[in-house]
Amino acid sequence: MQSKKALNFRALLHWPELPDSWRAWLPSRGTVLFVTVVVAALFYTGSVGAFPLRAPSAPSTSIMSYQGHLADSGGNPLTEGVDMEFRVYDVPTGGAPLWTEIWTGGDEVEVSDGLFNVMLGSINNTLAESVEGHDELYLGITVNTDSEMEPRVQLGSVPFSMQAMTVPDGSITMEKIASGAVIQHQAVSGTMMASTSSTSFVDLPDRSVTLTTSGGSVLVMFSGSHKASNVYMTGYWRIVRDGSVVVAYNNHGFSPLEWTTTTLIGVDTPPAGQHTYKVQWRVNQETLTASETAYTENLVAVEFKR
Repeated sequence: MQSKKALNFRALLHWPELPDSWRAWLPSRGTVLFVTVVVAALFYTGSVGAFPLRAPSAPSTSIMSYQGHLADSGGNPLTEGVDMEFRVYDVPTGGAPLWTEIWTGGDEVEVSDGLFNVMLGSINNTLAESVEGHDELYLGITVNTDSEMEPRVQLGSVPFSMQAMTVPDGSITMEKIASGAVIQHQAVSGTMMASTSSTSFVDLPDRSVTLTTSGGSVLVMFSGSHKASNVYMTGYWRIVRDGSVVVAYNNHGFSPLEWTTTTLIGVDTPPAGQHTYKVQWRVNQETLTASETAYTENLVAVEFKR
């Protein structure tokens, strides 16, 4: 194998002599030259055919495609497996890496006719969170036992689009959200065994929810199944907020022979603050039973925030 020494950039690309003023940005150190660097989801489809992406399986939203070209000191494209280490910095020189990923052993980078492509973040899956909040990012590359190549490659929009997939808690204010675009809700649901013989309204056990509202409208909903104990009778239902009626009572006839569903829906506009919504019930006579193992009693309160 030929020694991988620093190459003449012009000779490998078969370009004419470059002006001296252009040479400042060319790689100046390292034993391998990266001729092509594409930080995007780019695939090579030239006359030699496509080369495969080299990467363990990983979620697409946390990885970044990196493509390059390797050649030896004579300008001959390499075809072999090499160890590579990638580091992401927030400065063009010096500094400590924000993130590091090592491709070695079973994960060494396969180079074919000088071309390779790796999916950064597929081994160390902390890439997205590591670059979060940094305005400038630079990629440092080491091949085999060489020193890190210079200059580092400044990364473009791809890692920043990864940051866009995660929104820190508390970073979006109400001013940035359209009216009615966000809701909050509280709910209580489940089977229960309860009964009442009260002819005055009393709370349905364990069916209350508390919301801290911002002044938006609140939709309240209740549904449950009930039946009479012995004779045909009438039940009455209502939803109250802090003791005040939101939905006027709903009278319903019940038979001892079958379960009957009761549904209440109402809209409330409470002042901003903490409020408790409850379901209350009563009967005109005898005893009314609520639910059993086959049925549930559900109460939901939803605020459409301003």
